[in-house]
Amino acid sequence: MKKICGVIAAVFLLAGCGAQEDVVVEQEVSMPSDTAVVYDCQGQEVKADFNNETEPQTTQLFFTGKIHEDMILPLVVAASGAKYSDGTVTFWTHQGEATLMMESDGASIMCTQKNMIDDEQIIMDSNNNAVTPGCTSWFDGCNTCVVNKDETLSCTKKYCAPEMMQSARCMSEV
Repeated sequence: MKKICGVIAAVFLLAGCGAQEDVVVEQEVSMPSDTAVVYDCQGQEVKADFNNETEPQTTQLFFTGKIHEDMILPLVVAASGAKYSDGTVTFWTHQGEATLMMESDGASIMCTQKNMIDDEQIIMDSNNNAVTPGCTSWFDGCNTCVVNKDETLSCTKKYCAPEMMQSARCMSEV
């Protein structure tokens, strides 16, 4: 069992506040699955394996070249996108982009999602669920999205607490 300390933040209209809370993650870092999302983080390839079906929800980060140790980060509250943090490392994703922040390096690294599997473009929602090919209307577990012709998503911007999230699914197909 690996104990990870996550930051839980309450989001208000213009300001936020946070409190420290221990999050116990009962997973061990393993090999990335076939569904791991690949990011280019300024030349460093990072694979993110999102575990949205576990409690707590987590992501495992795998660093190609072992510049950093592979790790598991729990989901924390974010105003938009999906944010995973243990208090010293944060991985925040939103619409195909991510920010990797490591307190030890003191830097924020911008990452771009590489959504290619078998040379086919994959559309990911802000909660890192793969949109079903041919889907025209997508529910990401909180917000309703329209799949645009340029393979991007236009979604409502409602906030949902992690415990209120539902399963992502296609609402209509072509």
